[in-house]
Amino acid sequence: MRTLISADVEIRITQGRGRAVFAARAFAKGELVDTAPVILGDTHWNDLPAWVGNYVYSWKDIGGRDATVALALGHGSLYNASTDANLRFRAAESNDAIDYRAARDIAPGEELTINYSSADGSPTCDHNSWFAERGIPYLED
Repeated sequence: MRTLISADVEIRITQGRGRAVFAARAFAKGELVDTAPVILGDTHWNDLPAWVGNYVYSWKDIGGRDATVALALGHGSLYNASTDANLRFRAAESNDAIDYRAARDIAPGEELTINYSSADGSPTCDHNSWFAERGIPYLED
């Protein structure tokens, strides 16, 4: 199943990974792919319901502001994980949002992924702690 939501990205239901975001066109390394507005909160991650905790970002790590967590709207909470992601993310400077940029050239039809274990939004890191800390088995890409 495929649902087109913009000229640049689309949502698909995939086998094994569920809902996923895909490139509807090519993106060049460094190009802005998406911006997701966020709802900021000062609740500690451990105090959130588990289902909410799986969708928030650590705003202190990426936003550098007083809020503790950020719930990304739009596609922001739909990107699947990869330890070799094709997107990097960081707080948008002009507003309460997260920018997603191509970490490398991305081909049309390629799934767009982020590295959940990278607190600073880098596309790769040498551990996969996000899943282990939550007791979630990690499905390799």
